[in-house]
Amino acid sequence: MEHRQANPFAPNPVLHGSPGPLPERILLRAGPLTLVFEAGDLRSIRLARREVVRRIYSAVRDAYWATIPGEISDLVLEGDADCFHASYRSDHRAGPIHFVSRATLTGASDGTVTFAFSGEALSSFERNRIGLCVLHPIRECAGRPVRATLTSGTQRDLRFPVLVAVEQPIEGFTDLSALAYDAGRDTRIELAFEGDRFETEDQRNWIDASFKTYSTPLALPKPVVVAAGTRIEQRVTLRVVSRASARTPPPGGRQRVPADVPVDAPAGALPPVGVGLGVLDRPLDSSAFELLRELRPVHIRADVSLEAEAWRAHLQHALDLHRALGSGLELALDVAPASGPVLDALAGLLPADLRLARLLVFAADRPTTSAEVLALVRDRLLARRPDLGSPGVGSRMDLYQFHLVPPPQAELLCWSMNPHAHASDLTSLAETPPAAGDQVRSVRARHRNAWTAVTPVTLGPRARGSLPPPPTAHPLHACLFGGAWTLAVAAHLATAGVDSVTFLESVRELGSATGTHPLFHVLADLRECFGGRLTLQPAVADGEEPDAGAALLVGRDASRAVLLLANLTGSRRHVPLPASFEADHVRILDIDTAERAGRDRAGFRREHGHQPAGRTLALNAFATARVDGRLVDR
Repeated sequence: MEHRQANPFAPNPVLHGSPGPLPERILLRAGPLTLVFEAGDLRSIRLARREVVRRIYSAVRDAYWATIPGEISDLVLEGDADCFHASYRSDHRAGPIHFVSRATLTGASDGTVTFAFSGEALSSFERNRIGLCVLHPIRECAGRPVRATLTSGTQRDLRFPVLVAVEQPIEGFTDLSALAYDAGRDTRIELAFEGDRFETEDQRNWIDASFKTYSTPLALPKPVVVAAGTRIEQRVTLRVVSRASARTPPPGGRQRVPADVPVDAPAGALPPVGVGLGVLDRPLDSSAFELLRELRPVHIRADVSLEAEAWRAHLQHALDLHRALGSGLELALDVAPASGPVLDALAGLLPADLRLARLLVFAADRPTTSAEVLALVRDRLLARRPDLGSPGVGSRMDLYQFHLVPPPQAELLCWSMNPHAHASDLTSLAETPPAAGDQVRSVRARHRNAWTAVTPVTLGPRARGSLPPPPTAHPLHACLFGGAWTLAVAAHLATAGVDSVTFLESVRELGSATGTHPLFHVLADLRECFGGRLTLQPAVADGEEPDAGAALLVGRDASRAVLLLANLTGSRRHVPLPASFEADHVRILDIDTAERAGRDRAGFRREHGHQPAGRTLALNAFATARVDGRLVDR
C-alpha cells in the first residue's frame, strides 16, 4: 500500500511563502523501484538508493514559454506492496488557453512504470509545447554513457555532458524514441517515448539540476496554433532491465573529468557577497538604510540605464548610498550604441575616490554585452577614466542567454541566476542549488583566465528591464525557505570557485520596518565569514537525499571555524557534524525562532544559542543554522 507523507506543518507563509499547505507527497512502489507521487507528477524514482529519474510530468507552455498550471480533479490512486495505479484530470486555463488532459500512471511489480497523457484543446490558442517531459538527475547521469534510439530505429552511443552544454538541445540527443543508461552494476534503465519526436536539453543553463527530455523539437517553427478539438496523446514507459537481458550495452563507466576542468577547491576563501538594489529611483528610507548598515555588505549593486531620462538621479542615489555605507559599488550599466555622449558625461560624474567593486557593461538592445557596446565604453569612458579598471561583460539574464549570444572576451564574465524558468513549486526550486555550482565550473573551464561574478542571484522572479524593483518583497524572499535556498546556493557557488556573488535586487527582500526576513540573517552570517577558508563540500549527508540541504564550513583562524547549515525540505532532518569539527554552540533559525529573529534581529544575532548534544544536529523544515566551533584533528 502506498504511504502518504502528510505535511507536518499548518499552512504558514513564514515557512514557505504561501498561505496554503505544501503538496502531499505519496510514496509508491513499482517492484524494485520507489517513487513519489506529488501534484500529478512522478518524482524521485529510485532503484535501491540511486535516483534514476528525477521527474516525469506533463507541461503546457504558451507562446511566451509561460507554464500554464493545471487544476487536478477526479484523482484516483490505488497502491499495493509493489505496484500502483493512478489517474486524474488536469484543467489548464489562462487567457485564451483552455486545455484539458487525462493522465494514467501505472507501476508494475517488474519495475515497469508508465505515464500516459491524453489531452484535448477546448479553445483555439498558440503554444510552444504541450506534452510529457522526463528529467534525468545530474549527479547520477553527468559524464555517463547513454544509448539513444532514434525514431528511425538507428542507435547512437552518447554521453550526458559533464560541463553545462552550450548547445540546446544537447548534440546528438535529437529525434529520440528511447534512451537507456546504467542504474547500477547489474541493471539498466530504459525509457521509451511515444507520440512525438523527443530531444534532450541541459537544464543547468537555468540552474535546474537535470537533463530534460521533451517533445516538440526546438528547431521547428513556433508558436504553433492549436485549433479547438485538437487531441494530443503521448506515453513514457520506464523499464528496469537486467544487464544479462539488455541488448549490447554501451561502453561503461563515468566519463573522466578532463584535466582542464576545475574541480571544487575547498582550500580557497569565501568570496565577497554583495546585495543587489536594482534601479535606485529614490533614496532609501531610514528602515531600509538601517538594514543595509547593519548587514555591512561587501558591495552593493546598482543598475543604471544610460537610456533612462533620470539616469543621473539613479546614479547619484547609488553613489550617495555606497558612500554612506562604506561598501564597494558594483555598477551595472545598460549601454546603447548611441550612448557615447552620456558616457562622456558619466566620466566626469564618477568621483575620484569611488570604491568601485566592479563595472559591469550590458547592451540595452540585446541579452548580452555586444562588442560594439564594449568598444564604445572603452573609447568614451575608460579612456578618460582608466582608474575604473577592466569592465565585466556577460548577461543580465541567465547562462542560457550567455551561451546563446556569447559576449566578447574580457577579464571578468558575469551572468545572473534565477530558478523560475521552468518550475516554481518548492520541490523543484529546492533541487536547483547544485546546478549553480556546475555553471561556475563550466564557465571557469571554458574561460580559464577570466574572473567570474554571478550577479544577481534571486529566488523570486526578476524585475524586467530598467524598471525599479517592486516595493515589497516576493513571498519566497520573506520566508524560511528563502534563507535556506540562498545559503545552499552560496555554498555551491563558493566551493565551485566563483570570484564574487550578489544576491537580491531590492533591499525590501531583506525586511521592512515591520520585521526582518530570515534572508537577512543568512547574508549576515556569510558576511561575517567573508575571507574565511573553505574546508567542506556543500552537501548534507542525510539518508537518500544528498541535495536536501547544504553545509559550508569556514575557517575563521588557525582553529576557530563556523559551520553553516540549511535544510531544504519540509520535514525534520538529522545532520551529522563533520568529524574534523567540534561544536561549541549553535543558533538555529526555524519556525520556532523566526518571529523573534524578525522582531529583534540584533538581539537574535547576539544569542550564542545552545551547545549541541552528540554529533548530530536536528533541523526543522527549511531551517538554517550557524554552528560556532573549533577545527580538531581526530
